[in-house]
Amino acid sequence: MHRMKERNFGFKFFMKVLTMVINNELKGSPGTKGLNYDNILSSNKLGGVKEEVWEKIWAKTKNVVIQIRKILNDLCCDDLRFLPETTSLAPVIQILIQNEGEISSEDNKALCGLTLRLLLSELYEIQIYSIVSKIEKAKEKNMLAICEQVIKRVDNCNITKYIYDKLGVKNEKSEGDYESNLKEFLKTRLAGKKSIVDRYTLLLYWLLRERKARDFSYINNNTDSDNDNSASTAKKLLNKLKEKLGSDEKLSLEEENGVYFRERFNPEKEHVIIFSKIKSMFGDSNRGAHLLNNIGNITYISNELNGGEYGKWDKFLNLKGEDEKNLEAHFLNSEELLRIYNEIIEKLECYEEKKKDSNDKYVSEKEINVLFESFCEKRRTLIIEGFIQWLNELKCS
Repeated sequence: MHRMKERNFGFKFFMKVLTMVINNELKGSPGTKGLNYDNILSSNKLGGVKEEVWEKIWAKTKNVVIQIRKILNDLCCDDLRFLPETTSLAPVIQILIQNEGEISSEDNKALCGLTLRLLLSELYEIQIYSIVSKIEKAKEKNMLAICEQVIKRVDNCNITKYIYDKLGVKNEKSEGDYESNLKEFLKTRLAGKKSIVDRYTLLLYWLLRERKARDFSYINNNTDSDNDNSASTAKKLLNKLKEKLGSDEKLSLEEENGVYFRERFNPEKEHVIIFSKIKSMFGDSNRGAHLLNNIGNITYISNELNGGEYGKWDKFLNLKGEDEKNLEAHFLNSEELLRIYNEIIEKLECYEEKKKDSNDKYVSEKEINVLFESFCEKRRTLIIEGFIQWLNELKCS
C-alpha cells in the first residue's frame, strides 16, 4: 500500500513539480508535447543558479506540492492509492507556480473544479502540455480568470473529434456543451471489460466520499449475519475499526453501524455482484480486464468489512434494511436496481444448486448474464450523472 502511494505522489511527483518550477524560474519552456527536462538536465544552466534563487525554487516546489495535496483532499482523495495519475495535474501545477498571491476560497474551488475536470476528461499528454504552455504564456494574473480560460481549453479538447477518435466511435457532431459530450464519452468509456484499477474506478472512491458513503450495515453484513450471533459480531467488527482511530478521533453516532470511508480504515474495492459467485459465467481471466470489474459492479467498503476477522468475506451484501441515504450514496437506491440485484442473487443460488426457479423454468447462464449487464448499465448511468453533478457543484458563481 505504501508503494502505491509513493508511486502516485512520491519522489517522482516531487521531481515533476521541481522540474516545472525550474523551467518557470529559468524562463524555459514547460514543454509542448510533454514535460521539458532540458533545464534540469543541463549542468551549465543549473550551475549558474544563485543560492537565493535555489531557496526560492525549493520553497515554491514545497508550497505547490502542499497545495496540490490540499486540493486532492478537498476533492475527497484522502488516500493516494486512488489517484489515477499525476500528468493530468500539470495545468493546475503551472497555475500554482505562477501564482504569487494568497489562494482564496473561490480560487480553491475553481482549482478543485479544474482538477476534477482534467481527471475526468482523460486528455492525451500532448493536449495537457499544450494547455500548460498556454498558461505559461498567459498575461492574465487573476486565478479565477486563468482557471476559466483553462477550463474552456479542456472543454475544447474534450468536446469534439478527440473523444470519438480515442474511442473509435464516429459522431457527426463537432459542437456541443461540455457536459453532454462528457456524458457521451463516459457512457462509452465506462462500458465493457475493465481493469480493477481503471482510472474511473479509482475516481469512484472520491465520488463516494463526496456523497458521504459509509460501510454497509455491520449487523446485516458480518461473518455471523445469518445466525443469532450477528449483533455481537457486528460490535466486534466495529471495535476493530475503532482501534484504527487516532487518539483524538471519535465515530459519529451514525457510524456505529457503518463508518465513513477514510484512509485509516483502508477502504477496498468491492464487487457488488461477488466475483467468485458469477465468474464461471463470464470466464475467469485472473481479474485483469474483465466485465465483472466494470464500474457498474464496483463500490467501496472498509477492509474489515470486506475480509477482516469479523467481515462478510464472500457473502453478497445484504441491502435489506440498509439506510436509504447510504444506498443513495452508493448509487444503489433505485427500486429497479435493487430488484435486479435480488433477482441475480436468487437465480445464482438456483443455478448453483441446479434447481428450478419458482416458475419451474431452469435458470440459464444467459438469463443471469442479461440481468448482470442490465444492472451494470443502470448503475453506471447513475455514477456518470453523479460525476457530472459534482462538476456542476464546483463551478464558481
